[in-house]
Amino acid sequence: MLLYFYSMSVNLSSIQKVYFIGLGGIGVSALARKYLSEGWQVSGSDRTASKITTELEKLGVKIFFKQKARNITADINLVIYTIAIPDNHPELVRARQLGIRFLSYPEALGKLSRTLFTIAISGTHGKTTTTAMVAEILVAARRDPMVIVGSLLQRTINNHRSNFIAGKGPLVAEACEYRRSFL
Repeated sequence: MLLYFYSMSVNLSSIQKVYFIGLGGIGVSALARKYLSEGWQVSGSDRTASKITTELEKLGVKIFFKQKARNITADINLVIYTIAIPDNHPELVRARQLGIRFLSYPEALGKLSRTLFTIAISGTHGKTTTTAMVAEILVAARRDPMVIVGSLLQRTINNHRSNFIAGKGPLVAEACEYRRSFL
C-alpha cells in the first residue's frame, strides 16, 4: 500500500516512527491507535493528560506534556498534527527544519480514506452518533470495519472503550467540517 505525501510516494513499510502533535485529541488519538495496531512506533505530545492519553500510555505510547522542539528527533519518519495548532508551533517548526514529512490530521485521514472503501459521516449535529451507529451495523453484519469516531464507543476493546476499531473492511470515519477539513 502506498500513500502520497506532497507529491512524493512513500512505501508505508518504510515508516517506522510517527509523532502526533495534539495526541490527546479524539480524532488524532484514533489515528494513533490505527498506526499502533500496525506495529508502528507511536509517540506524541499534548498540553494536558486525559483519559485518552492515559490509555495510550498503557499501550506503550510515549507522550510529552510539554510541547517543545526537542521532542522532535531526526529518526521520526512522519509527523501528524491537529489543525488546532498554529503554524509556528515549536514541534511543527522543528519537523520542517529536519525535513520530516508532516501531515495535518485531515490530510492523514484523507490519505487513509483513499486506500479503503470509505463511509464518511459529516454535518453539523449527530456525526458521532451516526458514525457509531453505522459502525455497529457493519460490525453486526460481520463486515469488519475500521472505525475512527469522535467519541469513545460503548463497544469495548480489550475491556477499554475506544475511538478506534482496527478492522480490515470499509473505513467508517467521522468527517469534521472544522476549517473545511472534510474537503
